[in-house]
Amino acid sequence: MDIKDPATFRAMAHPLRLELFERLAILGSATASQLADLVDESPANCSFHLRVLAKHGYIERVESGDGRERPWRVLDVTQTWDSDQPDETRLAKETLEDTLREWDNARLRIARRTPNPDEWKGTLLSSSATLWLTPAEAKALGEGIAALIMPYVQRWENDERIEGGAPVRVLADTFLVPGRMVPDETATETPEGDPS
Repeated sequence: MDIKDPATFRAMAHPLRLELFERLAILGSATASQLADLVDESPANCSFHLRVLAKHGYIERVESGDGRERPWRVLDVTQTWDSDQPDETRLAKETLEDTLREWDNARLRIARRTPNPDEWKGTLLSSSATLWLTPAEAKALGEGIAALIMPYVQRWENDERIEGGAPVRVLADTFLVPGRMVPDETATETPEGDPS
């Protein structure tokens, strides 16, 4: 799903909607009541947020076997957007990106404090690095990371569940390190101990 308009960015920029969307992607389909049990919210609140996601094309209703339940499913597990947006869309895009980062960071803190099952010990990566790259190298790095991840994303799209597998969240960001990288040559040094 290629997101282009502010309303669609804003629709996903809510922590509970992100959680509901991810749970639906994991489960394949679920009702508001089933999701409410998983995310510790009321079915009515989940139903409201699910309708918002559906209105903006993230999820849809599916047929149920008994005709009484009203499950939902994800339409596309992958969302993309251009980094450069027109001014009227840029703020909504940035709000979604900030919400995603806060949501991921909160869950990462929880995951780091939660012991992993024995079969997962030593299998999950935690790594960061500051690199000196040209714009072309930064683009190639991002494309390379995306290429490594894509076969596993396609499992979600094809609803393939490998025996012994579990949902694993992958975070990969590239950004310019903020601030100046070299000292200001015009700055005057003060002698040691001089508070000025």
